[in-house]
Amino acid sequence: MNKLLINLLIAFITLSSLSAQNRNGVTRFYFKPALYAGISVGPNAFVADGFSTYKFKGNIGFSENIFIGYNATETIGLRLVLGLNNINWPGKPETQIYPINFRSQSLGIEASYNLSNAIGIYDLGRLVDVSIYGGGGLMTRQKNKFPTDYFGFMFKAGGQLDFRITRRLDANLNGGIIVLNDNFDGYIFGAPIDILAEIKAGITYHLR
Repeated sequence: MNKLLINLLIAFITLSSLSAQNRNGVTRFYFKPALYAGISVGPNAFVADGFSTYKFKGNIGFSENIFIGYNATETIGLRLVLGLNNINWPGKPETQIYPINFRSQSLGIEASYNLSNAIGIYDLGRLVDVSIYGGGGLMTRQKNKFPTDYFGFMFKAGGQLDFRITRRLDANLNGGIIVLNDNFDGYIFGAPIDILAEIKAGITYHLR
């Protein structure tokens, strides 16, 4: 019986030390792969044909992202992101198309790289983490007033700040761009791409 109690005590101490260890008053955290999920919202700016004629407020819209991800290592993670965008486009005077408000949807995969952990150490006590991300996926747009609807590839890149609230809950601030085919706005003119720039704030819950 005494041997069983001793083994149970050893197992409990071992499990307790997997996530953190305190030596000389310094807590050392040990990484374990984990899932996370969250949501972020914020303004977007659509940069497309006719941009030189814009009044900036005329192309400000709103974006929402819902995501689920997996941190595979201390620095590298992957996430699946559903994007819901409300976009404003002032139009091109020469096309006689004037301000258009339209919706688009996207589904993409992003890889993230935690710069704070790469430069320093894995630390759940750190107040702010800095990461970069990039990826790609598919974007759709309804026809609305455009000549046709749209379904095509997109590429994404950006950076993110994670503000730790608890060991499982973060507040986020990220900014990035989505690069699209030039005919996303229904017209092929000038630069060979259209761009949707975003700044979003949100929360992330980690299952660690």
